[in-house]
Amino acid sequence: MKSHYLGEEVKVSFVNQRALRQSCVLDCAGEQGRGNWSAGGTKVGAVNELGL
Repeated sequence: MKSHYLGEEVKVSFVNQRALRQSCVLDCAGEQGRGNWSAGGTKVGAVNELGL
């Protein structure tokens, strides 16, 4: 599982993927995979490849 963060590939574990999915629901709604992901309390701009 991978997501791009500032042009770098970041591997995302299944546990983190689930957490990102849950925290991303409101932030990414209607953004088609682009938006602010809240990960560990940090807002990051991400383009996901996880089909979330």
